[in-house]
Amino acid sequence: MIYPVILAGGKSSRFKSSKTKVLHEILGKPVLFHIIDTLKKIDLNPIFVVSGRNHKELLSSLPEEVVVVEQKVPLGTGDAVRAVFDYIEDEDSDILVLPGDAPLITSESVKLLIEKHREEKNACTFLTAILENPTGYGRIIRKDGFPYKIVEEIDATPKEREVKEVNAGVYIFKTSVLKDVILDIKPDNMKGEYYITDCIEILVERGEKVNAYPLKESEEMLGINTREDYEKVFRVMRDRVLKEWMDKGVTIMDKSTTYIEVEVEIGRDTIIYPMVYLMGKTKIGNNVKIGPMVIIRDSVIKDNEEIRGPKIIENRVM
Repeated sequence: MIYPVILAGGKSSRFKSSKTKVLHEILGKPVLFHIIDTLKKIDLNPIFVVSGRNHKELLSSLPEEVVVVEQKVPLGTGDAVRAVFDYIEDEDSDILVLPGDAPLITSESVKLLIEKHREEKNACTFLTAILENPTGYGRIIRKDGFPYKIVEEIDATPKEREVKEVNAGVYIFKTSVLKDVILDIKPDNMKGEYYITDCIEILVERGEKVNAYPLKESEEMLGINTREDYEKVFRVMRDRVLKEWMDKGVTIMDKSTTYIEVEVEIGRDTIIYPMVYLMGKTKIGNNVKIGPMVIIRDSVIKDNEEIRGPKIIENRVM
C-alpha cells in the first residue's frame, strides 16, 4: 500500500494573493488538482493533502475523496508529513510525499520512482534534477555515488552551492522507517523548521538504504513561488497539451497564440488557426476548422464545421 501525501500548506507569501496559490488555475484547473489527477492516473488513493492557514479554503474546494489534514502551526515539511501519521496504521506501507505547488510532475516519473524504491528495497527513494543554475534549490550531496544528505541553499556552504544536482521534492519512504526517523529531526537551521530533507542524512547514518534518481526532464520539478514561476509553469503545461493534440492528429498553425484547456476534447484532422482559445468542457469534432480569432467555451462543435472569427461561442451546440 502506498499513501500519497501532498504538502499544500505553504504561506504563499511571495505569490501575493488573497487566494492560496495552489488553487490558482492553469489551463482551466487548479494547480493542486493537476497533482491529484496525476496520482489518480496510477490508482493511488486515498490521497492526503496537508493544509495550513489555507485549511478552510482547501476543505471547501477539494473533492470529498481527498483527505485534508491540517498542520495547525507552520513548523516545516517534516512536521507537515507527521500530521498524517494518525491516519496511516499500516506499518508495512510506503508514504509518497509531493509538493502541492509543482503541477508538472508526470505519472511516468512517479511510477518509475515507486518501481525503483520497491526493486531496491530502499528506506527512502527520491527524485532530483540537474540544473545549470541551481540557485534557490536544496543541493544533493553524494558519497560514493549515493545521496548522503540534502542541504537547503540557505544553509549550504559556498562549495555545496556549486553542486548542480538539486532536490525535486518528491520522496517515497517506508512508513515504519519514516515514523521513527522523523522524530530525530531537529530545527537547527536558519528557519528554525523541521525539514523532511534532514531525514536523508539521518537514514544514511543509520545504515539504511537511500537512493535518488534525476528526472529525465528537469522542468517537471518546477514549483510556483512567484507570479513569474506561475508563468513558466503555464508555458510548459500549455506546450505539453498542444503537443499531445498534434500527436493525436490535430493541426495547430501557431502554438504561441493557441490556448487549449486540459478538459477540452478535439477530433482528428481538425485545424486550429492562430489566436484560438478552447476552454472549459468544449468538445470539437473531426475535420473542423477553427479561427483565426475564435474563443469557444463549454460548447460542442460537430464534425466538418468551420468556425471563422472574430467570434465568441459559449454554451452552444453547433
